[in-house]
Amino acid sequence: MKGTTMFDLITASTDLALSIAPASVPDVTPDTSSPFALAGLRLVAIILGICFIAALLALAGVFTILGFKGFGNSTLLDKAGSSVVYVVGALIGLGSLTGIAGFFIGFKIF
Repeated sequence: MKGTTMFDLITASTDLALSIAPASVPDVTPDTSSPFALAGLRLVAIILGICFIAALLALAGVFTILGFKGFGNSTLLDKAGSSVVYVVGALIGLGSLTGIAGFFIGFKIF
């Protein structure tokens, strides 16, 4: 294997995986014909949207605390600094879950 680079190994493994993969993938769609399924999905989408807005407000509060240097309280400043990571993580998770729920109830953005 003299002269083999990492790119060659990745390309070879990708080609092998594509040659083993099935030729056709069946079209699978969720069955939301029951009234409870659509109502449940709408309820989940509403709850996730409300949680997303609450997380945005929490992020604004954290940045306000950081901007005003913890209002003179060093403990509050430390807590706000570490909360930015958790709030941004919550926003990413809630945003993706809200998008998935919106997709299933037929919400069109464009």
